[in-house]
Amino acid sequence: MPRLHPFLIMVTKTVLSILLVSAGSAFAITPAVTVPDMEARRVTSSVEQDREKYIQALNALGEGKYTRFKKLRNELEDYPLLPYLSYRYLVKTLNTLPASEVNAFLKQYPDTPLAPRLRYSWLKTLANKGEWSRYLEHFDSNIQSTELICHALWAQHKTGQTVESLPLVKDIWLAGHSQPDACNAIFKHWSMQGNMDDEIVWERFTLAMRNGKTRLARYLIRYMSTDRQLTAKLYRDIYFRPSRLSQKSLFLHLTPEKELILIHGMERLARRDAGLARELWDHYNREHNFTQLQNQKIVHQIILGHARQGNDARYQLEFDSYSFPHEVVLIEAGIKLAIGQQQWSHVIERINLLPAPSRQLNHWQYWYARAHYITASGNGESLQILESLAAKRDYYGFLAADFLNLPYQTNQQSYPLDGNFYEQFKRLPGIIRARELHALGNHLDARREWQRATRGFSNDQHYVAAHYAYQFSWYSQAIKSAIDAERWLAEQE
Repeated sequence: MPRLHPFLIMVTKTVLSILLVSAGSAFAITPAVTVPDMEARRVTSSVEQDREKYIQALNALGEGKYTRFKKLRNELEDYPLLPYLSYRYLVKTLNTLPASEVNAFLKQYPDTPLAPRLRYSWLKTLANKGEWSRYLEHFDSNIQSTELICHALWAQHKTGQTVESLPLVKDIWLAGHSQPDACNAIFKHWSMQGNMDDEIVWERFTLAMRNGKTRLARYLIRYMSTDRQLTAKLYRDIYFRPSRLSQKSLFLHLTPEKELILIHGMERLARRDAGLARELWDHYNREHNFTQLQNQKIVHQIILGHARQGNDARYQLEFDSYSFPHEVVLIEAGIKLAIGQQQWSHVIERINLLPAPSRQLNHWQYWYARAHYITASGNGESLQILESLAAKRDYYGFLAADFLNLPYQTNQQSYPLDGNFYEQFKRLPGIIRARELHALGNHLDARREWQRATRGFSNDQHYVAAHYAYQFSWYSQAIKSAIDAERWLAEQE
């Protein structure tokens, strides 16, 4: 029977061996008090009834049956997901809602993922209604949303605080990507005050081009002077067709703007045609006084280009004459090229060029050993390396085991589990809500609750969280928490 792919084996082992208790630990996951079967059935029945009422309440709210919704909600006062019913109701009625109800919810449930979401929706509602004074009353300076910040700046302007708001607009406008529509009003006002001059528009244009946001860049051209528009259009043309750098007459005289275009265009050309990039760079380097840093930047891209375009001879030629041959990214590109072309002697030579920490990484050790084995240039050493790798629990360890026809080593380890913290953890309100949301199939909100409840946890505490998720079959979260705990080799008892 064929063996499973080693990566699948590793994933399967991770799923099956998430957790758990050390062999010497006396802790076991058992109820603190044994509940008689009849009582357990009664509790289970009660939970199921609450879940059914919760679903009915959500359906009633969706259908606009507020009287029925409120009746059902009142019957769920002790249900963990009561905040979600209140939140859904508030969001649905925000347009007519008094601020006191929003404030009451934010005060009652500040540590839930629902609080920032309600504040966001409430502020958007106030902005849409143009209630700018109330907007500023409820705006929190710690908010990171650009959309809400732009609304706040506009609110300041509308309430006579323009002097305070305008200096902050530039930092938001000067971004290499499009900003939310909520920013348009304050941007327009800022522009009408004479702040959008040729230099700042060009600065944002170049940021957009560097960020690959060419539609934004094209939009910005309309705000430039005629001369700058011509330069900007050349920049966009070279971006899309870097081979146009062959028209050397375009760059007879280098302004700072044209130098920027030339450098960026050469980088892009090197990724497409490293040979042409070298030819043109030799010409432009003779004609213009580029700095050592600029030259290094372009030659670096040319070497990478040769490697990625499969030209081993040109890669080696460029690399041998490069002034900074110890750049790991260039060496690794050459190793990958040699592996792909099965030039095993080059694999050995290039891995030997790596600094010691990189050279000792499992994947390079594996290919180093394989290359030696294939070239018969040190079989004893290569087998020794492969045997060492085969004892490890990772992808290349499994590949080495396959090569040597050895069993996979999972190297499972036992870790102690803090029983006291386990009991505390499962009683956290956020974790109780997460478990209930998961049981109802609301996995997105369940993950939000879990992530918020476990923020700032230590590795040991994440390990407890992983164990708890595993106990009620939330396997994806158990794996995530085990990863957060860095318990890669945990075993299941």
